[in-house]
Order: sequence, then C-alpha cells, then structure tokens
Amino acid sequence: MTRKESFTLIELLVVVSIVVLISAMVLISYRQGERELTLYSEADKLVSIIRTAQADALTGSILDSLRPEHYGICFSEDGYVLFAENDDDCAFSSADDNNFLIQEFSLESGISLIDYPSTIVFSAPEASVKRGNGGCSDLTTPVQIILLQSATNKQVSIEVNNQGKIEIIK
Repeated sequence: MTRKESFTLIELLVVVSIVVLISAMVLISYRQGERELTLYSEADKLVSIIRTAQADALTGSILDSLRPEHYGICFSEDGYVLFAENDDDCAFSSADDNNFLIQEFSLESGISLIDYPSTIVFSAPEASVKRGNGGCSDLTTPVQIILLQSATNKQVSIEVNNQGKIEIIK
C-alpha cells in the first residue's frame, strides 16, 4: 500500500487562522489610516480657504460691484464660513449690506474644531491679520485652530501668525 503525502486538518486550520489574523490586522490599519487621511485632508482644505481669504484681501476682489474692506473666516464647532465685510466688527452672523457670504463649509463626519477663534480677518489692501472675538483687534500672537478626529482622538493644528503665515502643525 502506498502512502499519500497531504496536509492534516490541524495544519490547514493553523494556516487559515494565521491568514485571518493577518487580514484583520491589515483591515484595522487601513481604517485607521483612512481616518487620519480624512483629518489631514480636512486641515488642508481649511488652510486653502484661509489662504483664499488672504489672497482676496491682497487682490481686492470685487463682490456685487463692491470692493469689501475685509475677507475672513468665521468658525463654529462643525464648520466655517468664508465671508467679506465692509464694517469693522470682524464678525459674520448673516448676509446683509455690509456682510457678504461667499461660501459655507461643513467638516467631515467625525471631525470637529475644538480650539479656534471666532473669526480670522484679512484687511485689504495689505492683508493685515485681525482676530474677531466680540470686536476687531490686530493679531499680536499666533492663532491656533485645532481639528480633532473623534474616532482616533488625533489632532492637527493650523497656525496663523501676525505676518499672515499659515501652516499645518502635525
């Protein structure tokens, strides 16, 4: 009688369980990386919008046949608004003769702003940076805006200094 070479049931079970374990680890790592990518892309988007407000102040963009004096971003926990204004209150509550809504932005699900000024405003024509918190004042110290990914508790900071430099601090 000849004996056939083959794998035993226990050997097959060990191999299958190792493959399942490795697959589970890869899937967990992929989801964590996906959440981190969402957080960083949201930070990049916000920096882009802040730079848009800065560029509009420098170029003196015209809205509704008017050239606003200030361009800014008004923050809330779940989003932000790009706006322009002709008064000096450095705030946006609603569109009117002095305040122009340019665009509203919502944050991705699971991401929130946890530390932020009420507004950041760039004044035309030199794009000087101002901060609004119940009034309008020149920025003397850098402002930080912190985004939080709630699932991973990971944070990303965006810093705007008084010279108008905008950077992401990871």
